[in-house]
Amino acid sequence: MPSPRPLALVAALALAGDPGLAQTTGRAVDYACDGGVRLTAVYRGTEADLVVGGRRVALRPIPTASGARYGNGTLTWFTKEADGFLEDRGRRVASNCRALAAAPAGGLLEGRVWTLIRVVVAGRTDALPARGAPTLAFEKGAVRAHSGCNLARGRYLRDGARLAVGPLAATRRACPTPEATALENRYLRALEGARTAYATARGREAGALAIKALDGTLLVFRGP
Repeated sequence: MPSPRPLALVAALALAGDPGLAQTTGRAVDYACDGGVRLTAVYRGTEADLVVGGRRVALRPIPTASGARYGNGTLTWFTKEADGFLEDRGRRVASNCRALAAAPAGGLLEGRVWTLIRVVVAGRTDALPARGAPTLAFEKGAVRAHSGCNLARGRYLRDGARLAVGPLAATRRACPTPEATALENRYLRALEGARTAYATARGREAGALAIKALDGTLLVFRGP
């Protein structure tokens, strides 16, 4: 499906939204979507407001089996964890929206050791060792990753939610099991393919660091 154009989203909000940007209490989460679309969702209890291009539209909750869905008969906003998309009468006008509001700033990303708690590949969550889980640390443009077997070092660049890591140079110690070797390969490959970094906005892992790679692999870390 072609990426929706920002103008389509603005037009949809122009028809459905309130031109006056009233003060709205609630938890605001900024999203970056395909095609350069930016929007803000303000979650107010069971309801939500969407704000884009200076216009605001109020949405009510819609029952759903997974994630959260809000609508007003014209627009429908669906979100799950840190992802979302917006439809206008069933037509996608904002795709692959990623929460940015909770994304850790450089100072918060750095100066701590992040421990890997989840790896998601093609929708499947891989098992992690009970002890010796991989870790990650950022410091002044340098990244240090321990795979559980080896230590890898390199550089990183970050611009908002965008993240680029590597190339990484790693020690060459043999892992104790084939499973540890497979995890190391997935972990370091995903880091070198990193595309975005953000803090999860909702659910039990709210505030955790998530890194998504170009191949779709998702790495989720908890802080100290």
